[in-house]
This record gives sequence, C-alpha cells and structure tokens, in this order.
Amino acid sequence: MDESSVLIRGLDAAVVKRLNTKAKQMHLSRNELIIQILENAVSHDLFAATEEKYQALSNHYMQAFEQVVKDNTQALRRNTDTDLQVLKLLDGVFDDDGDAETEE
Repeated sequence: MDESSVLIRGLDAAVVKRLNTKAKQMHLSRNELIIQILENAVSHDLFAATEEKYQALSNHYMQAFEQVVKDNTQALRRNTDTDLQVLKLLDGVFDDDGDAETEE
C-alpha cells in the first residue's frame, strides 16, 4: 500500500455501498473518492481557519479606523469651535474699527 492509499476498517456496510455508488458516478475508485473527500475536508478546515483569522484582523483594523475617524471628528469640532471664537473676536475688533473710521 503506497502513501496515497486509504485503508479504513470497521466502516458500516451502508456507507461503503454509498461510497461505491458515488465513486462509480464520478468514474473514480472508492479509494480515489475517499482521498478526495479527505483532502476536501482538510482544505475546508484550513480555509475556515484562514477566514477566521482574516475576519479577526479585519475587525481589528475596522475598529482602529473607526477610532481614527472619531478622533479626527473631535479634532475638527475643536478646530471649528476655536475658529468661531476667533471670528467672534475679530468681528468685535473690526466693528470697533469700523465705528472709529466713521467718526473721522
């Protein structure tokens, strides 16, 4: 038996029959079908694990991005408030200057 051969003992006869039927439909030997099933199962598990890691990483970066947006929004609000205060002060200065020029 070579490395790619599969030997399973104690398998239910109904399962063996279904494997034989499926293998015949796919033009494979039962052994080839079992190998494909096992390889697909392992590949699926690896893909699922990779997908979970990707989701966790994606969530982490999304949270970091949301925090940056929140921080930037707060900074913009502070700058806007400061600009409005400066404008009020300047309006007061120019209003006073405007009155003084009119008197001359």
